[in-house]
Amino acid sequence: MKHFPVLLSVFFLLNFAAANDELPPNVLAEHSTRVGFAPPQMRGIYRLQILVDGTVQRVDNNGVATFFAELDPSLVANLSASIDAIKSNELIPPTSMPCMDAPGKYIRVRQSNGTSPLIWKNEVCREFRPRDLKASDVALVIKELEHAFSRMNLMK
Repeated sequence: MKHFPVLLSVFFLLNFAAANDELPPNVLAEHSTRVGFAPPQMRGIYRLQILVDGTVQRVDNNGVATFFAELDPSLVANLSASIDAIKSNELIPPTSMPCMDAPGKYIRVRQSNGTSPLIWKNEVCREFRPRDLKASDVALVIKELEHAFSRMNLMK
């Protein structure tokens, strides 16, 4: 129990960092998972990134990127157009009770004007959904991709 304040600080620092991230120019969309309450070798940020050239990669908590797939250029163009159609990154606050031990998950996209809005998050066991319908569509596509590629990772 004496380590609880330290663990709580790590948790909030990781989640605060998520709210202030900017995507690199070569990343079109990113699903990140921030792990705090875990053994030291497991803590950190895990990312699934869709690059502007259509490459899909997973980046582990040590920054090591693993190639997963190459998306069809028409799919990348449609995703990019959908991202640019997002007008608001306002998230609807959940009404559920929070918890403290779940990893934070975030979806951030890069629009052609250079902004990187956060369009979805799941923090402290609470899902914050986008109010903008286009942001909701994009978040769903990225969550499905993340789920599919995480399943592929388990099959190794």
